[in-house]
Amino acid sequence: FFQNEKLHRILGSFFILTSLYLFIAFTSYFLNWFTWGTDDLFRHIPFNRLVFDNTLEVHNWAGRMGAALSEKAIKEGFGIASYLLVVILLVWGVRLLLKHTLIHSARVFTHSLIMMIWLSVALGFILKGTMLSILGGTVGFQGSLWLEGMLGKLGAGFVLLFVLITYLILVYNFSFRKKDKEISASTDDIANAGNEN
Repeated sequence: FFQNEKLHRILGSFFILTSLYLFIAFTSYFLNWFTWGTDDLFRHIPFNRLVFDNTLEVHNWAGRMGAALSEKAIKEGFGIASYLLVVILLVWGVRLLLKHTLIHSARVFTHSLIMMIWLSVALGFILKGTMLSILGGTVGFQGSLWLEGMLGKLGAGFVLLFVLITYLILVYNFSFRKKDKEISASTDDIANAGNEN
């Protein structure tokens, strides 16, 4: 079943087109949000009405479904970090359709999930109480509230910074000091300058 080449191409096409659809829906949602044309009413509407009621007016370029998915993913979910869902679907789609690995799909999924949670909570923490708080979504707002309640504002900020530093070190081998060659070169330059004097 999972080795079926036709199924791979069908799923690949579906994932790529879904990623493009979500990108358009999310972008439209944010544009509408910041121009006061948001489709906020969709969280109170049952799914069957959303699908079949043509009298519902939407501002989202991706229609009623795009507005509802954006509401769930962005406002009730991870905020702007929801765009990482687009990345995941695109990478999986390219892998299945074209048999091409842009980036290892399991790695993309893992890193995207980590960054969705961290970015959402960090933006919720930084932008809480502002018009831009939508960028963190409900997950970011609730996560930052929990962190602040447990550790205080300063402690929550330290934890978010620590998680970011840990991620950068583990994933990118990030270093806070100059490379050994740069250090020895600059030490030699200082020594040579001292000898010339």
